[in-house]
Amino acid sequence: MKTARLGRSLAAVTLCIVAALSGCRKPSLRRPSGPQLRGPVKDLVAIRAGDEILLGWTVPRRGTTKLLVDGSIKVQVCRRESIAGGCIDAGAPLHLARGAKGSFSECLPATLASGTPRLLYYSVELLDRDGRSTGLSNSVITLAGAPPPAVVGLTVEMTAKGALIRWKPDGTLNGAGKGKVRLRRTEIIQTPATEAMREGLAPLPPMPPEIDLFTQDGTGQELDTNIRAGKTYAYTVQRVIQLKVNGQTLELDGQLSPQVQIDTATGKHN
Repeated sequence: MKTARLGRSLAAVTLCIVAALSGCRKPSLRRPSGPQLRGPVKDLVAIRAGDEILLGWTVPRRGTTKLLVDGSIKVQVCRRESIAGGCIDAGAPLHLARGAKGSFSECLPATLASGTPRLLYYSVELLDRDGRSTGLSNSVITLAGAPPPAVVGLTVEMTAKGALIRWKPDGTLNGAGKGKVRLRRTEIIQTPATEAMREGLAPLPPMPPEIDLFTQDGTGQELDTNIRAGKTYAYTVQRVIQLKVNGQTLELDGQLSPQVQIDTATGKHN
């Protein structure tokens, strides 16, 4: 018995010596590191006009270590038809530079561009160069469904009281939130073109100011009195359906009409 116990003790000592010499130690499990990119996107916005969806957001400039992100950033846009549904990729991935203003547009599939207005959700996902995601952005809500019909017969003429805008009303749009049109007035800045400007040596003129005026579609006309003599204005019109969902007002916009212009000095229009 003593001989057996002695043998087992020698074996244990031998194993400890071998382990020490071979550098054996308890293995450690490395946790996978998180994405190197700071995110997710928090300023995503969406606009629906006609059958088209437009998205905009800002790409982060820095990573999680507060250093500037190196190289392009992969962005995937996705949409879902319910808050609990899966997010389906919308279009091919985008590759954007750090700090860039991201944008995306798509024509809705026929199934989403028809039928009664209903909620539609969009998100974007940022992936670092190793393919790791920062998670989905804030989910923005827009509307699927058939848009209101495009405005036709748009005209504008000068009167003693202001610019009179006319269009052909659509009597089929009835009910709450329907039957509205958005008039967008843009002042045309008349700046002489110089050789320096054409060559990019002088700053470009400022963007013309735009003003939205809402009115009822059934009237078929609107008088714009807030204009100045000697100026040229451009008008576009689109029908708008406004719905309230959980206290939030959502718009389903029709196609924007062709632009018409009026010169308040001469009364000429196109």
